[in-house]
Amino acid sequence: MTSPDTSWLPDGTDLHWTFNPIHWRDNSVVSFTSYQLLHCPRLIELADGKTYLRELPWRSLIQFAIMSTITPQLSNVVSQTTILNSLHAASLHTTQGIRRYLEEWTAESELVRDARSMCHWNARSFAKLAQIGAWFGDCIHTELLIRAGRLASNRKYKATPNVAYASLGNMLSVSTGNYTSSNNVGNVLEHLMWIALEENRCIFAIAVQHWIIHQSPPSHATRNIEASSSTSDDQVIDTTDFEAVQFTVLEHSGTKIVLPPGSQIAKALYASVDDAVVMDVTQAVRKVLKRRGDISATNRIFGDPAKKKQKKLVIDALLPPYTMENEVQPSTSERLAQHRVVTDSTRSHQHDDDIRQITLAEHTWETLQLPDYAEIIFAFYGDADQRRGRDVLPRIQELQAQGKTIYASNKLYGDPVQHVRKFLFIKYILH
Repeated sequence: MTSPDTSWLPDGTDLHWTFNPIHWRDNSVVSFTSYQLLHCPRLIELADGKTYLRELPWRSLIQFAIMSTITPQLSNVVSQTTILNSLHAASLHTTQGIRRYLEEWTAESELVRDARSMCHWNARSFAKLAQIGAWFGDCIHTELLIRAGRLASNRKYKATPNVAYASLGNMLSVSTGNYTSSNNVGNVLEHLMWIALEENRCIFAIAVQHWIIHQSPPSHATRNIEASSSTSDDQVIDTTDFEAVQFTVLEHSGTKIVLPPGSQIAKALYASVDDAVVMDVTQAVRKVLKRRGDISATNRIFGDPAKKKQKKLVIDALLPPYTMENEVQPSTSERLAQHRVVTDSTRSHQHDDDIRQITLAEHTWETLQLPDYAEIIFAFYGDADQRRGRDVLPRIQELQAQGKTIYASNKLYGDPVQHVRKFLFIKYILH
């Protein structure tokens, strides 16, 4: 049997991350879908003879991704500055630039078109397909955080927050099919992480993770404080260098809009999907974002301007410049938290950023798929705003123990809010 050719891979020694993923306790087994067998030759090559996913050469893949991103004309030295300069040179330092790149890539790549439309899969099978990309994204995320001085170098890993994938994915309009929940939007971006490796576009994976680190919303604990300070009514802000972005969220979609700190709302409209009825809700959106940091398309906030019609929320926002100077330095509590990670690895998942969230919508084929080492710490079944509903954590734990399928349905949890579409909100950590 011919051994796989991995001569294109560097040795993986030129990283700031000192931990080797082969020592993870994750026992996810290498397995391929028929789609991956046809379209992911690098994955097949790298996994040859491997039993577990953690045995793949993740450190070498990270180094390859970073080296592929650096523009040789700028510098041969890999640093935070050269990474950012390379993103600038490729116009991938802004949300609009990433979106433009994605559209150009989509026009050229059948794999990207398939991923964005999810035309060959249901939500459950696509989540499994996206797992390998999620791992690759998490590894890059960890290395870039350490290079930015925001994570201890011997940290086992730092997962990319699902809410960050969903936030960027919505801004990029990444999902063009029928599966537009936050969870599915995040899965599309995760899958594109690996497709970027397969198609020699690792700069896209680096740009996405760099955006998430420097531009994505902060943790919920600090979001309201920053939102209130950055959107003060009497504060005059120079928006000359801000980036104009428009995005839309549909009523009953379960998707929430979360903006980076310092963002400004230029205009917001709540309208019927056919634009027959349009209502200006700019002031209402500003007030809600200032109060709680996120917003969704719902009559509870804006009233019902078009009865018996589905509505949409359209926001024109100005995002602050994407520069290294914008990086938020760790607070005292974050530095202490990092210190605890170094001295007590058994408590490494007690930070807010390590908590992952999945939202499943009623009346869909979406089911909860978690690894055995995941611990569910929160479960709520109710309306999209989580204002009305009930705690279903004990019921979820019961279903898990019985090995039953978990999905969003009144059959499992009763009907806590009648005549309203319900959602199942799950938060979990990985051990």
